[in-house]
Amino acid sequence: MQFKDNASATYSKKKWRKFLFFLLCSGVSFWGSISAQSPYYHFNGKKIPLSVSKEKICILTPKVHESTSQKLQNAVFESEISNDDFIIHVVDMKDTSAYYASYYGNADAGRKEKSDLRNAIALPVYHDRFGMDLVLANLLKVRLKSVSDTSLLQEECQRYKLEIKESSAWLPLWYVLSITPETRMNTLDVANRLHESGLFLAACPEFFCKNTVECVSEPDFDLQWNLSNEMHPGIDISICQAWEISQGRGVNIAIVDGGIDKEHIDLKDNIHPMSFDAMTQTSPSKQYSSHGTHCAGIAAAPINGRMIAGVAPQAKLMDVSAFPLETQYSSGIRYAIAISWAWKNGADILSCSWHTNNDEAVKEAIDSALQYGRHGKGTIIVKSAGNDSTKGVSFPGNYRPEVLTVGSISQQGIIAPSSSIGDEVDVCAPGVNILSTYPDGILNLNSGTSMACPHVSGIAALLLSVRPDLTGQQVRDIIEQTAKKIGDTSYAYHPERSNGTWNRKYGYGLVDAAAAVRKACPVTSFTDRTVTEDIQVEGCHVETGDISVENGASVLIEAGSSATITGKIKVKDGSFTIK
Repeated sequence: MQFKDNASATYSKKKWRKFLFFLLCSGVSFWGSISAQSPYYHFNGKKIPLSVSKEKICILTPKVHESTSQKLQNAVFESEISNDDFIIHVVDMKDTSAYYASYYGNADAGRKEKSDLRNAIALPVYHDRFGMDLVLANLLKVRLKSVSDTSLLQEECQRYKLEIKESSAWLPLWYVLSITPETRMNTLDVANRLHESGLFLAACPEFFCKNTVECVSEPDFDLQWNLSNEMHPGIDISICQAWEISQGRGVNIAIVDGGIDKEHIDLKDNIHPMSFDAMTQTSPSKQYSSHGTHCAGIAAAPINGRMIAGVAPQAKLMDVSAFPLETQYSSGIRYAIAISWAWKNGADILSCSWHTNNDEAVKEAIDSALQYGRHGKGTIIVKSAGNDSTKGVSFPGNYRPEVLTVGSISQQGIIAPSSSIGDEVDVCAPGVNILSTYPDGILNLNSGTSMACPHVSGIAALLLSVRPDLTGQQVRDIIEQTAKKIGDTSYAYHPERSNGTWNRKYGYGLVDAAAAVRKACPVTSFTDRTVTEDIQVEGCHVETGDISVENGASVLIEAGSSATITGKIKVKDGSFTIK
């Protein structure tokens, strides 16, 4: 085994000698790919370059050898991930000396204990261009060209000593495979060989990515600056005026996240009866963290006099749990399965406050949702921009223009210092010190583009509630065209941007719920007018008036009659027809 002293792929020689000594003494097998050639994987027809972490290593111990895993409990490791076959330890290499001292410090440590560690496998931890950790474990995934290629897949599995671990009815041509001790190859290298063979449409490692973890009488509404900002007027999403027209009735928002506390006192009235856990591919969903509950409250906490209000307080929340945040790591296939299940089961909007590496399965799931969701009108996919202003927008927010990507602003109307910026930012929304629901029936403050994202998901629900005929592109256009120009950076026209002036920090600006709803449903006024002709008003129109129609009710004036209407017609999720 050779180790080259280059900054992109190796430790210093001194650190590597120390690390090699550690591996050889412990008996752990290292299946690294440290060479002069920079590591990479395939995505969207390109080679995506990686660098090897200089600080972390991944050690896999088979679950059948519990004693092996017990030995590693002496190590100082950052996180532990578990799948069907292995316990995966992400070890901080800065603490390797502490591991060595704790394990070998006992002069009576027997040879059998050291021998047990030969069941373990060590693999590199990689970094993408954003510096995000990509933990390489035992899993990879392959996308067949057609159903008839299953026999071909089995042949390649036999060749490389791989096991077929999983397939999904929601992604029927994708298969999750696992390396075995007989494979004797790095998971990344196996995936690249399968892809480069041309036998399959795609093959890539199943990286585990660290989750990064966006006017009413509600008791805590005065603390929701994001909805009504008294300290800095106008630096909010103008929700009170929007609610005069729509509150999101009849729209389903899928919170693709770490699960929702579905019994929360300020959420349970709006929880959709259907839910799904992408980790186990079963229903109902599971709550893995507090993150999804916080995002859910921002998007659609009901107006019920208990705590706070969400942007779309009459929309339904579909809980699609996709990652266990407490382990800090998750993988692309889970997000892909979650997205696929959500749009195929009636989600109108996907609120995605997370990121992963450039992933073929996620890419395919997004493509399908945008093309086929909402009976061909297109599911709206809203994505947090990311929380690293130095790295650019994270995947899948940077994947294609149809993904509505959201940056984060403060109460003062300035882009948050951590908010990712770049060519893919479409709009911004409040994301600093946002009050929302938290597990166990409480409220809490959180910050990040994770909080900004569900604001835009809620506004999309307001639009679809009054105009369900809108295509996904029309919803995106309206939200972008009506955004407020705020901040410390000038806006300009861009040749690839058609919805007004724009910049890389704020996108088209701060989302404006009231302006967006009004644009979707223009004002209709009948002031001092005697109506004798056929007139139909549906969905939403104007803010005040003498006639009010709400919550699915309708008004019909029969043919041959006449009506004198003074003022304006107010229709909220209902219809008004004169024939």
